[in-house]
Amino acid sequence: MDKGSLRQCLRTDDGYADASIRNYCKDVLDSIEDLNVITSAKPPEKKRCLTTLYEQQVDGLGKLPDESIFAIENDVLYHPSRFDFVPSNGDFCYQTNFYNLTSKGFLRHETGRCYSQLVAKNHVWKANLQARLDALKNGWHLTWAEPGQCDPPGVMSNIETYSAEFPDVGIRHGKNYTGDRVSEDPDLYIDRIPYWGDYKELWEKINATKQETRKLNIGSGCMLMPGYINFDTVKVVRGEKSTDVIGEAQNILDFFEPDSFDEIVCCHLLEHLRPLDGEKLIKDCYKLLKKNGVLIIECPDILKCIQMWNEKNPTFGNPPSVHKLMTFFYGWRKDQWRDYGYHQYGYTEDTMAELMTSCGYKVIKKCEGRMHGRRARDFRVEGKKE
Repeated sequence: MDKGSLRQCLRTDDGYADASIRNYCKDVLDSIEDLNVITSAKPPEKKRCLTTLYEQQVDGLGKLPDESIFAIENDVLYHPSRFDFVPSNGDFCYQTNFYNLTSKGFLRHETGRCYSQLVAKNHVWKANLQARLDALKNGWHLTWAEPGQCDPPGVMSNIETYSAEFPDVGIRHGKNYTGDRVSEDPDLYIDRIPYWGDYKELWEKINATKQETRKLNIGSGCMLMPGYINFDTVKVVRGEKSTDVIGEAQNILDFFEPDSFDEIVCCHLLEHLRPLDGEKLIKDCYKLLKKNGVLIIECPDILKCIQMWNEKNPTFGNPPSVHKLMTFFYGWRKDQWRDYGYHQYGYTEDTMAELMTSCGYKVIKKCEGRMHGRRARDFRVEGKKE
């Protein structure tokens, strides 16, 4: 293989490994030259299962050329020379020099045929995945997740194995898809392996990558969220908790540095702002978020409010109260909130998703709101800064 050419890689991420593990593995991977890595993340609304995993892989393979593809997982460490391997005749090639990093030491993985060690031609891999998806829909029970092992009826695969000079290391963290699958025999664990060194020192390096997760709750009101910086126009005290920062949401950039938050929540805030101010706040939140940070917005859905009224929802009383309906549309004034108690604009789940998309976010979730206790009325839209 020409060292100057790119080695094609598909990295699957189910989001279950701790940030410190994912960050360290990604840093190691990023340090390897000449890799083209496509990441296929599990959609947040999807269940963690084989069907979702296979769909992730099919989607990722569709973004890669029809060449040999190296499978990568977000909780595995790879030696740079691993990507110099060139398959010969096998449909699926598995690298067998593989150890697990556990709290007890390094543990040799006996079979070595793990998804994280796979190399395969794109079209062969994709065809195998599609056969597996079809078989699962027809009720077939899979005992192995890896292509080429216990394939569906009628699918025949040639498997090739090879052993790299330096081992790859899978990090066991209890949230692996295979669970905490390690041996209880203390004699099987060793303290050191080539290239990666002592297991305790490796754990220290991984844990050193932990970053503090910063979260911001704009328009916190009485909903003072633990673990968040609670920001609002007036100070609210609830027991031992109180508003952390006092200020106007329209001037949020005066209070915090760009690229400084992992998550921002705006719960029942946007409808209290004029449309242009609401759009500006969404754009300002984008500036405040780190890469891959998420903005969460919840608001009343004006179409749901109308639907609830037409269906004589008991929320409005018996007989239904027009005044109650008006508070859904226009809010109400409480002296402590001054004019911010009134609603200035109305949104639906779809119009909010469109607005967030226009401001640069990738919408990753749309569902019922859950923070204000009115799930039938409210919506929730989550957008990621990519």
